[in-house]
Amino acid sequence: MQYLDYILKDKKYLPQEIEFYVDSKNKKEHLSFIDVKSLRKLYNKEVEIPDSNGFMLNGEKKINIIGTLLCDFLNCDFSDLDSIHKFVRKYSPVLLSGISNVDIPIDCTEKSLDELLIKMGNQIIDFKQKFMEDVNYIYYFDKEDMSDMTPIQRFYVLMNTTHSKIILRAFNGDKISLKTEQNIISMLRSRSISEEEVIETARSDKNIQIIPCRFASDDLTQILILELRELVYMDNVTIKKCQNCGKYFVPEKRADELYCNNEYEDTGRTCKDIGFFKYKQKVVKNDEVARLYRNTYQQKLLRVRRNPDNEEYREDFELFRNEYKKIKHKVASGEMSRDEFKEWILRRK
Repeated sequence: MQYLDYILKDKKYLPQEIEFYVDSKNKKEHLSFIDVKSLRKLYNKEVEIPDSNGFMLNGEKKINIIGTLLCDFLNCDFSDLDSIHKFVRKYSPVLLSGISNVDIPIDCTEKSLDELLIKMGNQIIDFKQKFMEDVNYIYYFDKEDMSDMTPIQRFYVLMNTTHSKIILRAFNGDKISLKTEQNIISMLRSRSISEEEVIETARSDKNIQIIPCRFASDDLTQILILELRELVYMDNVTIKKCQNCGKYFVPEKRADELYCNNEYEDTGRTCKDIGFFKYKQKVVKNDEVARLYRNTYQQKLLRVRRNPDNEEYREDFELFRNEYKKIKHKVASGEMSRDEFKEWILRRK
């Protein structure tokens, strides 16, 4: 607490500075900021609450998969206080403070913080929507003459175009400071090591790492743009939309993952746990042809199970299933229209 007492001395508002650096080797992002702890409505109940009406202040550090902060920001509904609470529980209100130009008093209480969060949310909504459009342009834009372009190429296009609504053009180097681990650098400079010794160390240590550059800014906009830049330059790392809940996420293991690790609709289970099953349910519910096929399939299967000795029913079911495998590819490739697919199902009922 001595360090925090020092940086908060004579201050009326919480410092907004966010420090950010990327561990490229492990594809992790490191964030440091002043966190606001911990009234029961906003924060975990198991956290000890002080005797005063204010908050406990802590220097908070977060280490996540690269892109986590950006995805959490894009997934937050800034028109909904509960959604904002979820974001600041994971991070801190100070992340939203700089981007919305709303200061948070050091003696802020739960009630006054809620009022500030609502004010922040209203000012951030438009910004988030525009940033989302940039991300979609880089990863999902399906304009025909750009279909062969990589995320890096699309990022380059956005950074060098004149469209006024593009958030990436809000990048401002004057709002970013570069920090280094001064204690490590001083230690290295103070050591008397010959060039030969350094060469030998470099050759023998296969895990040798360069001291990372740490960026700092009071403006979350700059941190998010830096984060997106790091993402597009990394191999086999991408931002995807969960096929179950529609939220943005960065796949942890495979680039072709379809479902995120977010909890799905307060079920206590993640989209990854139940994603494919729920996705199929959605498809069947919203697609007349898919629903017709599913109902026909279930009817034929049920008939076989109720009549296990009836070879005719079993052969009909197997023929239907095998024909569908071939027809599915024809529909996907455009050889067969969905109307023709529907007619086939009706004939085979």
